[in-house]
Amino acid sequence: LPAVGAPFAYSGVNLTVQHLSLRSSFPFDLSAKLPGDGTLSLKGTAGPLNAKNAANTPFQATLALKHFDPVAAGAVPASQGISMVVDLDAQMASDGAMLTSSGKIQAAHLQLARTGSPAPRPVQIDYAISNNLAERTGRAKDVAIHTGSVAAHVTGGYRMTPQAVVLDLRLAAPNLPIDQLQALLPAAGISLPTGSQLRGGTLTANLAITGPATATTIAGPVEIDNTTLAGFDLGSRIEGLKLFKSGGGTEIQKLSATINASPQITQLSNLDANLPQIGTATGG
Repeated sequence: LPAVGAPFAYSGVNLTVQHLSLRSSFPFDLSAKLPGDGTLSLKGTAGPLNAKNAANTPFQATLALKHFDPVAAGAVPASQGISMVVDLDAQMASDGAMLTSSGKIQAAHLQLARTGSPAPRPVQIDYAISNNLAERTGRAKDVAIHTGSVAAHVTGGYRMTPQAVVLDLRLAAPNLPIDQLQALLPAAGISLPTGSQLRGGTLTANLAITGPATATTIAGPVEIDNTTLAGFDLGSRIEGLKLFKSGGGTEIQKLSATINASPQITQLSNLDANLPQIGTATGG
């Protein structure tokens, strides 16, 4: 039972163990049904059993989650606006002190913000993490979030407390093509003007993701270079600039800022914008 929140409930649990021994390893096969029509399969070998704490028993296993819905399972509160349906294939190993895991995740209908909407295409994630079982801390060696042929990478650490998982992560997205990132914008709650889309250019971001996983703070520099907001003429929408029309689009030569976003407020500082058809802007 978790220290905070409702307990997790699983049905259809089946465990098969062969050659059970307290002094040597033995094969096992565990399966279960998850809330929201998901399934779990864990197959491998475990042992010898740790007499002081069974959770520290060494094991090696293959984990498969199918159609896992973290909201339906109670792992993520619906009020956070984060939702997805996940398929996971992973390798796991523990020596009794350190647990390591690596694998591939396919997240369908990904939504990362209350103001967002599900991404139109599944997002692929490759990951490698390690957990210190005694200290309840972990390291993300690399979490690669793929969109098209490019990826943003997350590294750093996290700490598990009774109240929440506390994050201390860094996201690096160097010169990623905007055309390939555009499908992820709705999931992050970024809405472009109706009928418009970004064409060409790159996005660079170097962000710190800190605090409880349910109420993170995201801070760091973001820059967009050499893109066009097609289908939206910003100059014609600003009083006094209506004579400066841009043919149905707005060219963005550079748009950079330092972002600091928490659940309470979003601040943009060090703003530096160059829109050739309109002019430049600085400030916050």
